[in-house]
Amino acid sequence: MKFKASLTVLYFVTGFLLAAVLTMVLLVLLRPYLGAEESSLIRRLAMYAPLISGVLYGLRVSYVGMAEDLKLGTALKRGLFL
Repeated sequence: MKFKASLTVLYFVTGFLLAAVLTMVLLVLLRPYLGAEESSLIRRLAMYAPLISGVLYGLRVSYVGMAEDLKLGTALKRGLFL
C-alpha cells in the first residue's frame, strides 16, 4: 500500500481523536481526586493532557503506519507499544 499525505493525515487524526477522547474520559472519572483549587498545577496539566496525549499518539500512529506499511487498525495497535 502506497502512503500518500492524505492517508498519513487520516492516520494522525484517528490516533489523535482516540487518545484525546480516552484521556478526557479518564480525567472526568478522576475529577473528584484532582483537588478543589482552581490554580492547582494538577488542574493546569489536566487541561492540556488531551492535547498532549492526542498529538503524541497521533504522531506515533502515523509514523508506525507509514514506516511499516500497516493498515489503520494494525497501526493503532502497534502505536500503543514502543
